[in-house]
Amino acid sequence: MEVGGSNPPEPTNPTIGGEALASDKYRCKICGKVFTPVKAMYHIMYEHNKDDHNVWLEPVKN
Repeated sequence: MEVGGSNPPEPTNPTIGGEALASDKYRCKICGKVFTPVKAMYHIMYEHNKDDHNVWLEPVKN
């Protein structure tokens, strides 16, 4: 018998709705460099001092 009662297993969902996948790439419209989504956001914020990273990033078509 389990100690602490029975907890249902946590759901395992490999796809996260609405979030960019790690395989997606974005190009900086300012300097043309290509990054993963998180790195692209930090690049815009810290390299170019821009808050509106969505304006300065464009998705790269694979």
